[in-house]
Formats: sequence, structure tokens, C-alpha cells
Amino acid sequence: MIRKILLITIVAVLPIFEGCRDDLIRSSINPITIPDKPYNVMTHGEHWSRYYAVVLDIPDDGVEVVLRETRLTKKLGVDYPRKYIDQFNNLMRPFITLRISDGTGAARGYLLVSVYLKYWTRSLEERIVVTVQPDESYFGYP
Repeated sequence: MIRKILLITIVAVLPIFEGCRDDLIRSSINPITIPDKPYNVMTHGEHWSRYYAVVLDIPDDGVEVVLRETRLTKKLGVDYPRKYIDQFNNLMRPFITLRISDGTGAARGYLLVSVYLKYWTRSLEERIVVTVQPDESYFGYP
């Protein structure tokens, strides 16, 4: 009887966890490996701030990668990645560079982000939304 209840519980709860599964792949890369071609660019914060992030969306690939819009978010249009990589290398150490891919493994964009920001992604149909916010653990908060 207990085994039957346990099996029913597992079968009922498993689809819930499957629905929460993140189908996006975020892999850390060297920023030099970002192809030097035009991207749709969005930023969070200012390049001189310690809370800076840049999303480089591969245009016309059917999936838009964007930053969640806040008062600190700016859409800069189409640009090449080199100047943003240089800003991070010269002003923002340490930082992380991530390749954002969909569930099939196809690259959809790139994220350059200060280590003082935490980040997460979520997929919404033909859109991948990147959210960033200050990481309070760097300030000694639990």
C-alpha cells in the first residue's frame, strides 16, 4: 500500500518538475571567441559601473535574446561586440562571458556580465529573457 501511494505521488509530481526544467544552455566562454559580426545590443547599467551587463543577440535567427527591461536597460541597436569586450577587459574585471543557447544547442546570443550581478534566463516562446540584479553576497549579506 505504501509503495502504491509513493508511486502515485512520484507520477503526479514528476510532470511539475519537468515543467520547471530550464531548456536553455548557458556555457562560460572566452570573450575572444565571440564572432566579430553585428549583433542587436542591450545594456544594463553604465560601462563604468560595477553593475554592468551586455546582451549580444544574434539577429534574424528566429529567437530574440533580450535583457528584462528596467530603468537601467538600454537598447543600443546593431553593433559589433569588440568595443563591449574591450570595455569589460579594461574597466570591469572580473566579469563572466556566457554563450546562451536554446535546447537544441544552437547559439542565440552572448552575455557579458559583471560578477557583482547575478543573472538568470527564461525562455518565452520565440524570446529568451535575461534578468540581472545586484548580487548581495558580495557585500557580506547572507
